[in-house]
Amino acid sequence: MDGLFLFVVKSTQFCLFSGKKGTPLGTPKNSRVPHFSKTKIMKSNKLSILFLFQKSKINRKGEGPIRCRLTYNKKRKVFSTGIFIKPDDWNKTNQEVANNQNADYFNKELNLIKTKLYESFLFLQVNQTEFTLEDIYTRYKGESPKKEF
Repeated sequence: MDGLFLFVVKSTQFCLFSGKKGTPLGTPKNSRVPHFSKTKIMKSNKLSILFLFQKSKINRKGEGPIRCRLTYNKKRKVFSTGIFIKPDDWNKTNQEVANNQNADYFNKELNLIKTKLYESFLFLQVNQTEFTLEDIYTRYKGESPKKEF
């Protein structure tokens, strides 16, 4: 079993072990290390997409913007979707427009935005070793990211 494992010793000390022989990294071979359960170290590669209605930006028509919030590696990026609706038309639980004559159109637009964002995210995962949230957003907007493929 190859890889690095993290062992929690008490609540403030950590020991890194290699997966080949289970020996601690940076400690002598004969040192005693207590036996604890091991947890494989993983980096989260999850993209979170949320749509939010912004009540604080209601215009003269009584409509407010729907914003999109991306979260990746504990970084956030918020941008406007270009859709304005009345506060009563927003279903916060399902993140969709309801009780509006254009609800189907608006919901399709939100789904299209989400699909394009995931498509950009997957493209960068396949073609690039490391990328940032800004790279995902730049690719979604149709601009070329910092690194060319």
